[in-house]
Amino acid sequence: GSGLNGSVQALTVYNGSLIAGGAFSGTDENAINYIASWDGSAWSALGSGLNGSVQALTVYNGSLTAGGDFTAAGGTWAYFIASWDGSAWSALGSGMNSPVSALIVYNGNLVAGGRFATAGGTNVFGIASWDGSAWSPIGSWMYGSVRALTVYNGHLIAGGPDWPAGVTTIGNTASWDGSRWSVFGSETNGDVFALIVYNDNLNAGGSFTWAGRASANYIASWDGSAWSALGSGMNGDVNALTEYNGDLIAGGEFTTAGGKVSVGLAAWTKPCCVLRGDARLDRAIKISDVTLLVNYIFRTGPAPACEEHGDINGDGATDLPDLTYLVAYLFQQGPAPVACP
Repeated sequence: GSGLNGSVQALTVYNGSLIAGGAFSGTDENAINYIASWDGSAWSALGSGLNGSVQALTVYNGSLTAGGDFTAAGGTWAYFIASWDGSAWSALGSGMNSPVSALIVYNGNLVAGGRFATAGGTNVFGIASWDGSAWSPIGSWMYGSVRALTVYNGHLIAGGPDWPAGVTTIGNTASWDGSRWSVFGSETNGDVFALIVYNDNLNAGGSFTWAGRASANYIASWDGSAWSALGSGMNGDVNALTEYNGDLIAGGEFTTAGGKVSVGLAAWTKPCCVLRGDARLDRAIKISDVTLLVNYIFRTGPAPACEEHGDINGDGATDLPDLTYLVAYLFQQGPAPVACP
């Protein structure tokens, strides 16, 4: 479980710590107002926090930026968006007129998405760019709420409900190329609440159970041409995604992930398997891999750097049958190692 007493709606990493924002007020031990920092062993507050839920987090110009449904941060008026410099909260201009649901840095500027119609008193209709001193619109307006933002292949990607941008209906994800919005990929059958690039793919979380033609329970990955599932997914909405210590971290309103109990937070570990038999991870299968396996199986030597690379026959264990299989492949024209999943 997450240890927090409410749903997690936003995640990022700041100064080496995992930051969570959401609709929580603390843990069993501490009061934490809607935003918390995880140091690897415990959650802690960031000052006195916010006076309402946090729905978006990013790092901009060295400071942590939070967006959400709040009007004060650290006791200072901050309308739906605020910045934490490591010791104190501050406002970004006069803020927005409604909640901020998404944040990302694009072309050096901070981009915010949400249900707002104005930012800093300027008409922006759902998405706006902050250059450090003023807010400005990005293209034609979005009808509805922008729930997620990221940058993929140099384009700004927005996710949300099935909305039009300008005059074109674009579905749940849209791409901005610097001059106009266009359709991105194929639709999901529910809203997109979170977007992140991980392992070179665009990953989306939300309230969907299908992405394109793939069955994908609340989380999916886009490889440039099609959506695919990440395992068996979750049993409830994914509201936030970030990368932490090499893993993809998901937060949301689920109680299981990949069929395992995981309340509100879960980690997807990047698969290491590339070539079974390559026990030394030098991108080739040779006699030195046999030597490593002999030492590991019989002489308590070091294990293969990627456990699956030692599981030559793909039965889930690295043992004598794998060594026999590898020797037969290298010296007796036996079958090739089983392919990685």
